[in-house]
Amino acid sequence: MIKVLENDSRKLFTKVLNEYEDKIKKEGIAVSSVILDESSGKAIVHYAEKEEFDLIVMGSGNRGTIGRLLNGLGSVSNYVLQHAKCSVLIIKN
Repeated sequence: MIKVLENDSRKLFTKVLNEYEDKIKKEGIAVSSVILDESSGKAIVHYAEKEEFDLIVMGSGNRGTIGRLLNGLGSVSNYVLQHAKCSVLIIKN
């Protein structure tokens, strides 16, 4: 049952990513996407290292003022900021 759910999720994510890629390509911007089987923060950091990225750009979790005061950045953006070997730009959502 879990394998079926994983496959269905992968198909849905692939479809959504392909739709966004098509929109971005229509604007004349080169784009590619990848789905990785690893926790989000680790996957971003490892993929950026493997591909030798110069910069990672990502949004922070939109938790509102109180959530940001209590917890700072979202857990994924915080992990990437702390572990990436390249520069990281966090965009406020």
